[in-house]
Amino acid sequence: MDDFDWFAWAVGFWEGEGCVGLPGGYLGISAPQKEREPLDRLVTVFGGKVGGPYNTGCKYQWQLTGHGAWTFAERVMPYVSERRRVQLQEKIDRAKRRRPALPDYGFHKFP
Repeated sequence: MDDFDWFAWAVGFWEGEGCVGLPGGYLGISAPQKEREPLDRLVTVFGGKVGGPYNTGCKYQWQLTGHGAWTFAERVMPYVSERRRVQLQEKIDRAKRRRPALPDYGFHKFP
């Protein structure tokens, strides 16, 4: 697969399996999984790290925070469902309110 195919795969994977949250008030992107291999692919495409193994149903978790999370959100926003766009935008807005001193990564509200 070429780079765009991997990007498309990763966006689709996150759309179905991923989460967006505010750990410590900062934007955080994650995806839990029983197998590590697909999460290692997410690291290859978007960066971040894989934690685990954990003693839970989902043994591994891909995590992306800081600048990487903002870049991820900006890159995937045009390709995810309306439901995911709303989730991302709500978390982005909350992160900006909770941490007003966040650097401006060139990230703007999406239509």
